[in-house]
Amino acid sequence: MNIIDPFELLLQLSPDDLLGYFYYNRNYLKNYRVILFSYQSNEFPDKLKSIVSNGVSLLSLSPKNDFFVLDDNTIVQTFEQNGKSNVGLTGCVHFDTQIISYLNRIYDDGFKDTPIYDTYDFLRKVLKERLDFTNDLYLIENSFKLQDKKIFEKVKDCLLSYAHYKETTPEQFEMDFGKKDVFNTEDHKFVDKTINNINLIPKRNFFQEIFNLIYCLLLKLACIEFSSNKSSKNKFIMLNEFMINNLGIYLERELAVCYFYLYKNDNTKTFFKKFQKNANNILSVIQGMTWDLTHIRTIEYFMALDQIKDKHFTNHYMVTYDQGLRDVLTAFPLDRIVFCNGEYREIFKYPLSLLVKDINLSKLYAESYDLREKIRKKRDLIKLKQELVSELNEIIRIK
Repeated sequence: MNIIDPFELLLQLSPDDLLGYFYYNRNYLKNYRVILFSYQSNEFPDKLKSIVSNGVSLLSLSPKNDFFVLDDNTIVQTFEQNGKSNVGLTGCVHFDTQIISYLNRIYDDGFKDTPIYDTYDFLRKVLKERLDFTNDLYLIENSFKLQDKKIFEKVKDCLLSYAHYKETTPEQFEMDFGKKDVFNTEDHKFVDKTINNINLIPKRNFFQEIFNLIYCLLLKLACIEFSSNKSSKNKFIMLNEFMINNLGIYLERELAVCYFYLYKNDNTKTFFKKFQKNANNILSVIQGMTWDLTHIRTIEYFMALDQIKDKHFTNHYMVTYDQGLRDVLTAFPLDRIVFCNGEYREIFKYPLSLLVKDINLSKLYAESYDLREKIRKKRDLIKLKQELVSELNEIIRIK
């Protein structure tokens, strides 16, 4: 007898069938949570909409504002009310490196140029609405860069500003605008403790692996695009062969982003704006793009950690100035995501296998499953990354 994976069923069932299946199997599914985006009865709180300032993007996993939650705490009421339920909504906003850097400038010099003032206005609203916020995206990204002394000192300065901000009030924040002498002993203690423990960030190796996988994929994309005159289809085939034979994995969102680029789709034009063969800092550009995509997966990871213990659902938001990142989430939106015991799986509104018309991706990855498993177990991402950097540098050298 074949045992059906609940993850697969919860991803594939229609919304109406999903409701009945979850209700009649609720004892078995008590550790599962399903979130359907752009469907029916719930919207995120008005106070989350009200904090957006000019230029500052508040990004969730879906560009849409409505959603639907099924879990052990909501299923009975939802089923009995034909798909409607009252879910307590909370939000947690995650500051990226640019936002934290601008926060540092707010305290450092108070320049009221547009991005700095927009950041100030946004951060003041976050305090006023008493929202949960965190700098974990900033910490995760910069924890891998501290060997650079300049970055290390910059991180310390930024953490000092964040330490003071997280304990302040909206009124005090307004008074502290442009003041350098506001930091206290507790702020400095926070910085020392954070720096000392930064290598102990939970799942740090996991985030590093995700970064390296995406970085290798984008490096290979650059190598293919900057050296080959083949058709978009053949370039995309080469990229899939690389993913199967070298990465041993299927990164659907990231591969979709590459697909849009190779097929000249305007959906991700802004994201790839600096992705040019003649760019002087192409490796830095690719690293920045990689961190953007890694942050999306980091947000998914944090959502998976949320406990299903009451009738509250916490949505996680990235706070960023990055329009390219917004375009990525809009171009390839989630349909639903399923969580269970810290793990998650997702399905997109327009799966890549259906978007790609000239290659049978479903067959390609089904037939390569055993090979990908072997590659995944023995791959050396550090070595592969170094080889790709050397290959790209050689391509650029002879341009």
